[in-house]
Amino acid sequence: MNSNALRWNFENKSELIRRVYQGNPTATNRVIRDVVKKTFGVDVNSNLIISCIGTYKSRIALGGASTGIIAQAKSYLRLCLDDLGQAIHFLKKAKAL
Repeated sequence: MNSNALRWNFENKSELIRRVYQGNPTATNRVIRDVVKKTFGVDVNSNLIISCIGTYKSRIALGGASTGIIAQAKSYLRLCLDDLGQAIHFLKKAKAL
């Protein structure tokens, strides 16, 4: 077993989806699913892809704004003392209002 195959065994499906998306941010869910299967030998479904990286429609719409969004997200995380759990809690609370 080569070292890449060994490393992939310890990554979860979500990490594999994010890795493929990072390499091709304009990929559709079908393309991501096919690349994950071909490259890593793992089956993923569209629901998991959407929960990991969002819908294709949202990813395409936000693609050009990603740099600004990441800067704002870093600022927001600092406000939450870099506690991702608390940041998510407040985001969910804000969405419910």
